[in-house]
Amino acid sequence: MAAGDASNVPVKNQAFRFGFWAFKTDGTLLAEAYTGADSEVSKDHGALADCTNEATNATGNAGNGYLDLTAAEMNADTVQIKITFTNTDAAPVVATIYPAGGRWVEVGVSHTYTNDTSSDTEDVTVTE
Repeated sequence: MAAGDASNVPVKNQAFRFGFWAFKTDGTLLAEAYTGADSEVSKDHGALADCTNEATNATGNAGNGYLDLTAAEMNADTVQIKITFTNTDAAPVVATIYPAGGRWVEVGVSHTYTNDTSSDTEDVTVTE
């Protein structure tokens, strides 16, 4: 999946690119190529299952990485991720994502006020 195929915010049932920093157990960055990446996902606090994709170094050996989650993996109210590496002293990456549900729409609200309360109006415009 290309980054352009993923949503830039976590949305339920849409692919999402999760960015992260990998650290060693001493708190320093894991500044070497990831080895033995194992990426797992739990949906709505269920059992961990292997992710379709594995964590990838984003910028070579800088500790910066990403995990592309599929729409099926994001089809939950709570998505928990656990990523482990076989690098010496690598700490696991753990995160909880709360995908937004439904469709995103832009809503504009205007309010007109007069002294006559019987003529107060509220206009709501929804655009998709």
